[in-house]
Amino acid sequence: RLGGRARALTPEPRPCGPNVGPAIGVLVGFILVRRVLVGGLPEGDDAPYHVAKNAFAFTEIFARGHLDGWGPTFSMGSQQFLLYGPGASLVAAALRLLSLGLVDQRTLVGWVGALAFVATAPAAYFMARGLRLGRTGASVVGLAALCVSVPYGTGLAGTFDLGLVPHQLAVPMVLVTLGALIRVVDQPDRRWVTLAAAAATGVTVTHLTSALVTLVTVGLAFPVAYFLSFAVSPQRKGMWLFLITIPFWT
Repeated sequence: RLGGRARALTPEPRPCGPNVGPAIGVLVGFILVRRVLVGGLPEGDDAPYHVAKNAFAFTEIFARGHLDGWGPTFSMGSQQFLLYGPGASLVAAALRLLSLGLVDQRTLVGWVGALAFVATAPAAYFMARGLRLGRTGASVVGLAALCVSVPYGTGLAGTFDLGLVPHQLAVPMVLVTLGALIRVVDQPDRRWVTLAAAAATGVTVTHLTSALVTLVTVGLAFPVAYFLSFAVSPQRKGMWLFLITIPFWT
């Protein structure tokens, strides 16, 4: 009782209406990569390498029930998935199965890169919502994520200039991993733990470097965020979580 009057707690208002933020990001993403989806060998210096690697992996590695093996495709040969894990090739193999083998190897490489780029928008939206941004703010984050373009990393430049398809494929999975872990800190739930573990596994088998960077980020930043959650007001918790992840994005 406050001032002699009983006051009922007002529940936090929930947003109403359809959630179109992720859909807008996906639509914009498809518009940006529409020419890649038509088919053929995509732009990128490493694109022919991925085509040859996938062709060998489909028939000589995956078909024999293995996830890695010795590939004699280049020079004297090398371990097939030493630098990049089999994640991108597994996604390409899944798309080939869904298409009943009608899609050629060159088009599959372009599709994997394009779909990974499009998935970046809803993944960034998911992470932003975990940071307690509203639907509008999270939608802006999703669209802004499509604008990130690093020549030797991810985005349009990295994916379709150098052909770093595994790098781009790891991006949405990293964002989902961070978004799920943020929710674990804020609201411990088995489903977020399961989602974080699944996404982290996908990052590991796709691009090990991204998995290591994510591990360092989680190992350093999120324990600090956990303790800060008890020292700052709930209204500023999301801001602190965002500030702590700045070194990761830098």
